[in-house]
Amino acid sequence: MIVFLLSLFLVLPVSLLFILSGLKAQIFTEQIQEVTKSVVMIEVKGTQMIGIKKNYASGVLISPDGLILTNAHAIDPLHPKDDEQIVYKVILPSREELPANLLAYNKKQDLALLKIEAKTQAVKWLGMKSDEEVIISGTEIFLISSPNWIPHITTFGHIASCPRYINEKFPYHYFIDVTIMKGCSGGGVFNQKGELIGILKGMLTQERGGVLGIAIPPSVITDFIEKDEKKIKELK
Repeated sequence: MIVFLLSLFLVLPVSLLFILSGLKAQIFTEQIQEVTKSVVMIEVKGTQMIGIKKNYASGVLISPDGLILTNAHAIDPLHPKDDEQIVYKVILPSREELPANLLAYNKKQDLALLKIEAKTQAVKWLGMKSDEEVIISGTEIFLISSPNWIPHITTFGHIASCPRYINEKFPYHYFIDVTIMKGCSGGGVFNQKGELIGILKGMLTQERGGVLGIAIPPSVITDFIEKDEKKIKELK
């Protein structure tokens, strides 16, 4: 009897742990499936005298009327000349392709805003909260992006640092520990609730193979949108 009770004492906590882990994984999966509906692929095409040049990026729908947040460097990497036309195309999760217009662009903050004419599902984002409330070291996160033109790749990790000044190239960002590949720029960084807490800017690599993601925090995103709010409303 004592042995039986002892076995229950040992087994029940482990079983409970597995049950809770399974519930957590299920909730996490549901959040990812919901958030994926708001992450898009962006094709950037520039016509030059030597031919047509293309680039691809990720982006996140932040409003139901088709506003898309992404990186400035990701959607304008072609260094266009005055007579060159840049064409933007957005591929929705449904695989529908729509033309997009550039509404706002800030090279220093490395953020850009595109607009498509469609009713869409937007993410929940925490722009009204301070970075200190949202960006906490060790918090579990996930990144959804489209590296190498492969749609909706989800990688998991943690917040590796609080937002901080890094250098002139990365004035105010935070680090994330997730798997990152070329083409992930502009992808959304989400917390466990599926709320947008950042936009991936790029990665910091070391010679020995270490990689950290560099993300733009909510305060910078909010500042970017508020500064261009009047212009955005006029262009919409």
